[in-house]
Amino acid sequence: LDPDQQAATRTQGQGAADISHVVVAGKIDITLEDGITLDSIPPNSMLFGDPDAADFAVPSYMGIQANISGSPDVGDRFTLDFNEDAAMDNRNALNLVNLKDAKILAGGIETLNQSYSGLVEQVGIETSSAKINRDAAEQVLQQTEELRNSISGVNLDEEAADLIRFEQLFSANAQVISVARDIFDRLMSAF
Repeated sequence: LDPDQQAATRTQGQGAADISHVVVAGKIDITLEDGITLDSIPPNSMLFGDPDAADFAVPSYMGIQANISGSPDVGDRFTLDFNEDAAMDNRNALNLVNLKDAKILAGGIETLNQSYSGLVEQVGIETSSAKINRDAAEQVLQQTEELRNSISGVNLDEEAADLIRFEQLFSANAQVISVARDIFDRLMSAF
């Protein structure tokens, strides 16, 4: 950063004076404990800018907060800055959230939500159509089996009724034969 972007701070605490330099890129909010002061180098320079200037940027919270405690040692450094590669922050999450409204499917005319809704609708239509086709095929199968059974198949109820009727006819014929034999035997014994 160029020298215009650097702000120097002077801390005074517990009777000893330490001088530190802090590189600031953007806005920094500082809360000082009792007995600690913040000055600029050179003294009386505009550390926080001129609010009456035409290009003065109104401070806005950028989402970075830091608490530093303890006594600094020579060579201690810390950096508060924006992440370059979107690691360990929420930019990727925000980009994912924004994908829901991005028209990236169907040649750039549909969002993910619209495409998903269309897919669910299509699956529902095809499922309903498959159920209707299955029910119709089951009806055709049932009618075909009934037609086959009526032409060439065996109806057990009809066959049982016929068997009982034939048994009764056989019994009646056996009775007739028995009576005819008895009559024939009597006629033969009479001669």
